[in-house]
Amino acid sequence: MFLKDGVVHPYEKVRGKVRAIERLVEVVEEKAGKQKVKCSLVHGNDPAGTEQIRRKITGKLNCDEPIIAGLGAVVGTHAGPGALGIVFIVQDN
Repeated sequence: MFLKDGVVHPYEKVRGKVRAIERLVEVVEEKAGKQKVKCSLVHGNDPAGTEQIRRKITGKLNCDEPIIAGLGAVVGTHAGPGALGIVFIVQDN
């Protein structure tokens, strides 16, 4: 999911949790490239899934240790329990 003009939209559909995590990391790599980013890993009551993502992004993203947080109520309502995500912003040099 992504936000556009304050509205939550699906990004794409991928079947299976393992494949979804792999695709999530791929998408962030494509968008961020090698730029320095600040990032946060968010989850809907799935700390184990968040740890899988953290391991996969280590060495792939130019991000210091990511902040790990639970999903907020609004996005959590749309995404549901077990949701995983990466939030990032490109840092100014």
